[in-house]
Amino acid sequence: MFCIKKNSNLAPIPILLLLFAFSYLTPNTAKGQSYLYGGEMNFEVGLNFGATWFLGDLGGGKGIGKSFIKDTNFQFTKPLVGLYMRYHFNQFLSFGINANWAQLEAADRAIRPRSDASPEFFRYIRNLHFMTNILEAQAVVEFHPINIELVSGDFISAYGMGGIGVFHFDPKTDYFNPQTNTIETVKLQPLGTEGQGIPGTGRSKYQLLEMQVPLAIGVRYILQNKYVFGIEAMHRLTMTDYIDDVSTTYVDPALFYANYETPVADMIAALARRSPEIDPGELYGRITEPGRIRGDSSDRDSFYSITFRVGIMFSGGYMGYRGGCPTF
Repeated sequence: MFCIKKNSNLAPIPILLLLFAFSYLTPNTAKGQSYLYGGEMNFEVGLNFGATWFLGDLGGGKGIGKSFIKDTNFQFTKPLVGLYMRYHFNQFLSFGINANWAQLEAADRAIRPRSDASPEFFRYIRNLHFMTNILEAQAVVEFHPINIELVSGDFISAYGMGGIGVFHFDPKTDYFNPQTNTIETVKLQPLGTEGQGIPGTGRSKYQLLEMQVPLAIGVRYILQNKYVFGIEAMHRLTMTDYIDDVSTTYVDPALFYANYETPVADMIAALARRSPEIDPGELYGRITEPGRIRGDSSDRDSFYSITFRVGIMFSGGYMGYRGGCPTF
């Protein structure tokens, strides 16, 4: 952890560490230390806005599907907006909460397979699609190891973040209804496209409210010790593999007809196995036969965002960092 003035020379690291320890243990009246001894509380509130991308079973790039940035399909860039609050314990540690609304979408049609023998062809011919709104709430801890005071008196702060959160999702897709000759948007979870909720399958309906672990890095610029402008990259590890309604294997469509009225069974069967939409002759029908892999349940879904932060400080500004940044 270090704190630098742009117009100062760097002291040896051991001296810095001793000075930091001394500054924490010794009371002083500088504004930068007052919060440690029952003085001013330092709050920050503001807005987040940016873009999100889904990482799961659907879509992706060439080769075997991965669970990180390699498989980002930028044509499905979706918005995120939200609010945040931070309480700064000191110049290195903050606690906060985030509340965001976002969208996610992915589709196998985004894949451009090199050949019918390439690993990505399996996902392309699967031809599945989903979209969902996301509502999330997070409790996070920020660690600020780098705080730089500029000649102007403004600050730059780099930070890392971790925490825990909860989010709601509800995957949907577009369905061409042959009875009405219209395209409808339908919710996928109630349908049980992998046999969820049907007796004998051993598969229950997945929950639409799940936990997540947010991890992030970011940089903030603090203007006039009050106004905050920043950029942040956040990755969310989730506890579900069903954000995209895809996780296990194809089931026999006869199960749908045995448990639902024919019009509903027709819809579920069509949305559970969409390869005939791009392969009407079933040349590659074996890939999506009952029992074949539909998704990879060993990798849970995730999503990430890049957002801008605009905020304002209350009750003391940016911790009075001048009181905590030694000059040499």
